[in-house]
Amino acid sequence: MPENAKEPGAALKQAEELYRIHVHAHTGATSVAAGHVHMHPGVSGVAQGRGASHYHRLWGATTYNDGHFHTYNGQTGPAELLGDGYHTHYFRFDTSYNEGHDHVLAGIVEPAREMAG
Repeated sequence: MPENAKEPGAALKQAEELYRIHVHAHTGATSVAAGHVHMHPGVSGVAQGRGASHYHRLWGATTYNDGHFHTYNGQTGPAELLGDGYHTHYFRFDTSYNEGHDHVLAGIVEPAREMAG
Protein backbone atom coordinates (compact mmCIF):
# COMPACT_ATOMS: atom_id res chain seq x y z
CA MET A 1 0.00 0.00 0.00
CA PRO A 2 1.44 3.45 -0.89
CA GLU A 3 2.64 5.44 2.10
CA ASN A 4 0.36 8.42 1.37
CA ALA A 5 -2.71 6.14 1.18
CA LYS A 6 -2.54 5.86 4.99
CA GLU A 7 -3.03 9.62 5.43
CA PRO A 8 -6.62 10.83 5.87
CA GLY A 9 -7.81 12.50 2.66
CA ALA A 10 -4.70 11.48 0.68
CA ALA A 11 -6.73 10.02 -2.20
CA LEU A 12 -8.84 13.17 -2.48
CA LYS A 13 -5.76 15.38 -2.40
CA GLN A 14 -4.10 13.29 -5.14
CA ALA A 15 -7.26 13.45 -7.28
CA GLU A 16 -7.42 17.24 -6.90
CA GLU A 17 -3.78 17.56 -7.98
CA LEU A 18 -4.36 15.38 -11.05
CA TYR A 19 -7.36 17.54 -11.94
CA ARG A 20 -5.21 20.67 -11.87
CA ILE A 21 -2.64 19.23 -14.30
CA HIS A 22 -4.89 19.33 -17.36
CA VAL A 23 -4.62 21.95 -20.11
CA HIS A 24 -6.74 22.83 -23.15
CA ALA A 25 -5.84 23.52 -26.78
CA HIS A 26 -7.38 26.57 -28.41
CA THR A 27 -7.43 27.95 -31.92
CA GLY A 28 -9.58 30.24 -33.97
CA ALA A 29 -9.72 33.52 -35.81
CA THR A 30 -9.82 36.91 -34.14
CA SER A 31 -12.50 39.48 -34.86
CA VAL A 32 -12.08 41.55 -38.03
CA ALA A 33 -10.31 44.87 -37.49
CA ALA A 34 -8.63 47.15 -40.04
CA GLY A 35 -9.80 44.77 -42.77
CA HIS A 36 -8.07 41.59 -41.59
CA VAL A 37 -8.03 38.78 -39.00
CA HIS A 38 -5.33 36.75 -37.24
CA MET A 39 -5.30 33.15 -36.00
CA HIS A 40 -4.57 32.37 -32.34
CA PRO A 41 -3.29 28.80 -31.95
CA GLY A 42 -2.13 27.76 -28.50
CA VAL A 43 -2.38 25.72 -25.33
CA SER A 44 -3.73 27.03 -22.04
CA GLY A 45 -1.90 27.12 -18.75
CA VAL A 46 -2.72 24.53 -16.08
CA ALA A 47 -5.95 24.85 -14.11
CA GLN A 48 -6.08 27.51 -11.40
CA GLY A 49 -8.58 27.09 -8.60
CA ARG A 50 -10.49 23.98 -7.59
CA GLY A 51 -13.50 22.02 -8.69
CA ALA A 52 -15.94 23.38 -11.22
CA SER A 53 -14.75 26.93 -10.52
CA HIS A 54 -11.28 26.50 -12.03
CA TYR A 55 -9.93 28.73 -14.81
CA HIS A 56 -7.04 28.69 -17.29
CA ARG A 57 -4.72 31.44 -18.48
CA LEU A 58 -4.44 31.92 -22.25
CA TRP A 59 -1.46 33.88 -23.51
CA GLY A 60 0.61 34.04 -26.67
CA ALA A 61 0.85 35.75 -30.02
CA THR A 62 -1.43 35.72 -33.03
CA THR A 63 -0.25 34.82 -36.50
CA TYR A 64 1.66 37.43 -38.48
CA ASN A 65 -0.74 39.04 -40.94
CA ASP A 66 -0.98 42.39 -42.72
CA GLY A 67 2.55 43.26 -41.61
CA HIS A 68 2.15 42.68 -37.86
CA PHE A 69 0.97 40.39 -35.07
CA HIS A 70 -0.73 40.90 -31.69
CA THR A 71 -0.10 39.43 -28.27
CA TYR A 72 -2.80 38.30 -25.90
CA ASN A 73 -3.05 37.48 -22.21
CA GLY A 74 -6.42 36.55 -20.77
CA GLN A 75 -8.35 34.05 -18.72
CA THR A 76 -11.10 31.58 -19.50
CA GLY A 77 -14.41 31.51 -17.74
CA PRO A 78 -15.25 28.73 -15.27
CA ALA A 79 -15.57 25.11 -16.37
CA GLU A 80 -18.67 24.15 -18.36
CA LEU A 81 -19.46 20.45 -17.90
CA LEU A 82 -20.16 18.51 -21.09
CA GLY A 83 -20.80 15.00 -19.77
CA ASP A 84 -18.82 11.78 -20.09
CA GLY A 85 -16.08 13.30 -17.94
CA TYR A 86 -15.35 16.25 -20.24
CA HIS A 87 -15.56 19.99 -19.78
CA THR A 88 -14.67 23.18 -21.67
CA HIS A 89 -14.34 26.91 -20.96
CA TYR A 90 -15.53 30.03 -22.76
CA PHE A 91 -13.15 32.93 -23.27
CA ARG A 92 -13.39 36.51 -24.55
CA PHE A 93 -10.75 39.24 -24.30
CA ASP A 94 -8.84 41.77 -26.43
CA THR A 95 -5.43 41.45 -28.06
CA SER A 96 -2.69 44.06 -27.72
CA TYR A 97 -3.19 47.35 -29.55
CA ASN A 98 -0.86 47.38 -32.58
CA GLU A 99 -0.87 49.33 -35.83
CA GLY A 100 -3.81 51.44 -34.65
CA HIS A 101 -6.20 48.63 -33.71
CA ASP A 102 -6.82 45.54 -31.60
CA HIS A 103 -8.88 42.37 -32.08
CA VAL A 104 -11.20 40.27 -29.92
CA LEU A 105 -10.48 36.63 -29.16
CA ALA A 106 -13.65 34.73 -28.31
CA GLY A 107 -14.69 31.10 -28.32
CA ILE A 108 -14.29 27.88 -26.38
CA VAL A 109 -11.22 25.81 -25.61
CA GLU A 110 -10.98 22.17 -26.70
CA PRO A 111 -12.76 19.82 -24.28
CA ALA A 112 -10.62 17.99 -21.71
CA ARG A 113 -11.34 15.28 -19.17
CA GLU A 114 -12.29 16.40 -15.71
CA MET A 115 -9.76 14.01 -14.21
CA ALA A 116 -6.37 13.05 -15.60
CA GLY A 117 -5.29 9.45 -15.65
